[in-house]
Amino acid sequence: MNASSNNIDKKRMTKNTVVLYIRMLFALLLGFYTVRLLIASLGIEDYGLYNVIFGLVTAFSFFSGAMQSTVQRFLCCELGKDNEENIRRVFSASLVLFIVLSALVVLFAETIGLWFLKNKLNIPCCKMNLALNVYQFSIFMIIFKVLQIPYIAVITSYENMQTYAKISILDVCLHFASVAVLLLISENRLIFFAGFYTLSNFIILLFYVLYCWKKYSICRIGLHCDKKYLKEMSSFFSWSLFGALANISRQQGLNLLLNVFCGVILNATWGIATQVGGAITQFYISFQQAFNPQILKSFHDPDRKAFFDLLQSCSKYSFFLVWLVALPLLLQTEFLLKLWLGNNLPDSVVIFTQFMVICVIIDAISAPLWVAVQATGNILRYQIELSILLCSTCLFSLICLQMGVPAYFVALVNTVINFLAWLYRLIYLCRVANFPVISYFFNAIIPITIVGGISAVCGILTQVFVSGKWNTIILYLVLISLINLIITVLFGLSASERLQLSMYIKRKLKA
Repeated sequence: MNASSNNIDKKRMTKNTVVLYIRMLFALLLGFYTVRLLIASLGIEDYGLYNVIFGLVTAFSFFSGAMQSTVQRFLCCELGKDNEENIRRVFSASLVLFIVLSALVVLFAETIGLWFLKNKLNIPCCKMNLALNVYQFSIFMIIFKVLQIPYIAVITSYENMQTYAKISILDVCLHFASVAVLLLISENRLIFFAGFYTLSNFIILLFYVLYCWKKYSICRIGLHCDKKYLKEMSSFFSWSLFGALANISRQQGLNLLLNVFCGVILNATWGIATQVGGAITQFYISFQQAFNPQILKSFHDPDRKAFFDLLQSCSKYSFFLVWLVALPLLLQTEFLLKLWLGNNLPDSVVIFTQFMVICVIIDAISAPLWVAVQATGNILRYQIELSILLCSTCLFSLICLQMGVPAYFVALVNTVINFLAWLYRLIYLCRVANFPVISYFFNAIIPITIVGGISAVCGILTQVFVSGKWNTIILYLVLISLINLIITVLFGLSASERLQLSMYIKRKLKA
C-alpha cells in the first residue's frame, strides 16, 4: 500500500495507536479497581439500582453515538478537502444540533422517563426516594457527556490523540475520586456518588471546551446556524438515529427486561458483565480510533484498494488484540471475576460475562465495516434494515423470559443477533461499495478462524492439568497468553506482515 498516493499516514496511525493504548491500559486497570470499590461501597443492591437508573437515562441520549459519528464524518470529509471555512461551518452546525438535542433529553427524561421510573421499574418502595434523587443527578451527568461530543469529534478528526488520551485519563481519575470519597461517607453513599460523578463530568466538559477554544480556530465561534450543513448533517443524522435507537433499545432494553422479570440483582449481574465487556472493547476501540479518520478519508481516493485493504487489516488486527485478553477470560471466567470482585458473585454472572465477551469479539471484527458504511454516505436502507435486526433482540428476549427460561438466554440471544449483524454489514458493503468479500474472507476471516481455533483448543486441552490453586491458575493464564501470541504471529500474520514486525522490533532494539 502506497501511503503517499492513498493519503494513509502509517506513522501517525502507529503513534496514535500507541498513545491510545497507554491511555486504555491505565483506564482499564483503574476502571476495574473503581468498579470493585464502588460495589464494595454501595453493596450489590444499590449498585444494581444505580445501573438500571443510569441505563434508563442513557436511553434518552441514544442519539449521541450517531451524532458523534455524523460530526466526525463531515469533519473528516472537509479536512480531506482542506477547506477550513467549511470545517468551521460543520462544527457550528454540530454545536447547534447538540444543544437542541440536549434540551430534548431533559424534556423526555423529566416526563416519560420519570413516569417509567415511578410506575414500571421494579424498585423496592423503601428505595424510591433514593432512586428519584439519583435519577435527577443522572440527567445532568448525561447532558454533560453529550455536550463533550462535538469537541471530542474535533480532536479525533484532527488525529490529536495525545490530548484526547490525557483528558480521558483525567476523566478516569475523577471517576475514581468520586468512588474513593465514598470511604469517608457513612450514609447516602449512592446519592453522594451520583453527585460527585456528575461534577466530574462537568469538569471534563470544561477541559474540552477550553482546550478546543485555544487550539482550534474553528471552535472560536458563536452559535451560527449554517443552513446548508445543518440540513445535510440533520439528514445523515436522522437516518443514523435508526441504528442508535436500535442499539440503545437493545442495550438498555435488555437491562430493563431483566429488571422487570428478575429484579435489581440481575441488573447488577448485567452491569458487571457489561463492565467486563466495556473494558475488553477498549482493546479494539483504541486501535480503531487511530484508523477511523484514515478509513473515512481514504474512501474518497480514486484507488479503492487502499480503502479495502485498510478495512481487512483493521478487522483482523482488532480480533487479535481482543483475543489476547478474551481467551484467558473465557477459560477462567469465575476465577478472574472472584479475583476482581471477591467470592460473593451474583448468580449467573459467569455465563453472562462469557456471552458478553463473545459479543465484544464479534463487534471487534465488525466495527470497521460500520465505519466503511458511514464513509459511503449511503446509510438509509442500511439503518432501517439493521435497526429491525437489532431491535429483534429485545423481542426474542422477552419471549424467552415469558416462557420461563433461565435469564442467561437474554445474553445468548444478544450474541446471536450480533453475529447476524456482522453478516448483514458484509452483504450491504458488497452491494453498495463492491466490497471484495472473497478477499476479506481469505485475508481476514480465515486467519481469524485459524488463530482462534488453534489457541482455543490449546487452552481447553491444557486446562485439565490446572489445579484449583490461584498461583497455578495465574501461571496457566500467562502460559496460554504466550501460546496465543505465538500462534497469532505464526498463523495470523502474512509473510510480509511478519517481516515488517521483525524489522520494527530490530529498530526498537537498536534504538
